[in-house]
Amino acid sequence: VLVQWRLGMPIVPAATGGGSAVQCPLCREEALDPYGDHIMCCNRASVWGRHNALVGAISRTWRAAGAKPVREQQVGPSQERPADLLEMQGPNGLAIALDATVVHPFQPHDGLHQPVAFYAGAATRAEIAKKKKYSRMCREAGVQFVPFGMTTFGTFGESASAMRSTWAHKLAPSEGPEENVRIRQELAQQLGVAVMRSVARRLLGFLEQAALVLEDTGGAAGEEPEEVRGG
Repeated sequence: VLVQWRLGMPIVPAATGGGSAVQCPLCREEALDPYGDHIMCCNRASVWGRHNALVGAISRTWRAAGAKPVREQQVGPSQERPADLLEMQGPNGLAIALDATVVHPFQPHDGLHQPVAFYAGAATRAEIAKKKKYSRMCREAGVQFVPFGMTTFGTFGESASAMRSTWAHKLAPSEGPEENVRIRQELAQQLGVAVMRSVARRLLGFLEQAALVLEDTGGAAGEEPEEVRGG
């Protein structure tokens, strides 16, 4: 299922025999689109699974690079917690508040009307939104704010890519540029796998519930169309 989803192939069965499309088993307000975008975006489903998976992977990576980040920390007098991970010994003596986010670049039924660059920039746009919300608060507290954005497809925002390069340099400070590139690629794979595992769990969970909905309504899974997303 995960491979089909990444390739842009339909993964949600359609109701047959004149039945309507399968309704989302959680929100009961929208139909599940064939490509699983609603599954990734449903506001009744928790996004904490993929978020926590990414934070855990980042924590392990950061610790391997010599840091000692602490999870879910308050910064300054505000009750908000912009730091999914707080590292007290950052560059130039500043603490670093890292805030992770995982976004899905597509919206249900959007038809791919935007340029490719729009979807490719989803993680960076999420990072910019985080900066607008938390940068000033952290700066006033003497803390460097670093958003770390990824998409559900495992791609990185600009800030996340820069942080990944920093970790690679820490892990191989004198091994040369080729080794640095190799480590960056390994880090991208490790972080991407953590996100993709959580995405797979979410897809499978929704599809299992959708199958139960079909059984309850007397529908049956029809043949999936051959088209892929954007085809």
